[in-house]
Amino acid sequence: TSFYDGDAIGVFGYYLGESGTVEGTNPNFMYNQIVTRGAGEDAVWDYSPKKYWSNNPKDKFAFFAYYPHSTLYNPVLEPDITWSANNTNGVPTLTYTAPESSSGSKVDFLYAKVENTRKNFSDDKVSFNFQHMLAKVQFKFDVADEKTAYIKSLEFEIPKNGTFNFNESGDPLLPQWSNVSETKTISFDIPDKGVLVPKVEEGNVVPVHNFTVFALP
Repeated sequence: TSFYDGDAIGVFGYYLGESGTVEGTNPNFMYNQIVTRGAGEDAVWDYSPKKYWSNNPKDKFAFFAYYPHSTLYNPVLEPDITWSANNTNGVPTLTYTAPESSSGSKVDFLYAKVENTRKNFSDDKVSFNFQHMLAKVQFKFDVADEKTAYIKSLEFEIPKNGTFNFNESGDPLLPQWSNVSETKTISFDIPDKGVLVPKVEEGNVVPVHNFTVFALP
């Protein structure tokens, strides 16, 4: 729900001229540009080298952003993400492969887009409203007969591969994935006795936060 000092997003920027269409244009303005958050309550997001608006007030731009930037995590242990090449026309696409481990599945991804904007629309600044790209899956347990229990392992299947291209549909708007294929097994093996699930009080189930993952919808 909030960013921390040193956090970073990636931005794809398109200079569209007066046409305002992304379909026939590649990310000619920014390609996976890292934008980093500074320190403190009034932290500023910054990047280099600087880019400037066109002098033509009718020229339009489009921006597509994601979080976290690929430099913030270990791609060997966590999800494998590959963005379309910088000479590819159209909205950037993300190829996602689920991680091998349950710990790697704890990486959430966010996305945002600002289309058909101009300098006089944005007061020189571009503001992103981020949405969740993945589904959050959390397991909760209760025990019957006023007993306690230990969860020692958990195993389930999730989609393995998918492609994301900033499309949304539905009400409310939800991110749309394509080419979702194959499945893979995610396992949680808890050492020693496991995770204690205490007796249920007044019908409340007990969330076990170790068993929370982010997965392809």
